[in-house]
Amino acid sequence: MDNIRVWLIGILAAVATFFLTVGGLRYIAANGDPGETEKAKSALKSAAIGYALALLAPLFVTIVGQWVR
Repeated sequence: MDNIRVWLIGILAAVATFFLTVGGLRYIAANGDPGETEKAKSALKSAAIGYALALLAPLFVTIVGQWVR
């Protein structure tokens, strides 16, 4: 279970970092365009959700591990 937890946290953190980078670059490149700014904000929100899931992954794995037993 520990191995699953480590992999899950790593994958979620990597994806969240990718969305954070994409959102930041989109925001910089938006040049005030409202549509592009909203797309950038959406990517940044996705990154925040990804980081939250990465933080909660150990809890989810523990709950599932206890449930399966």
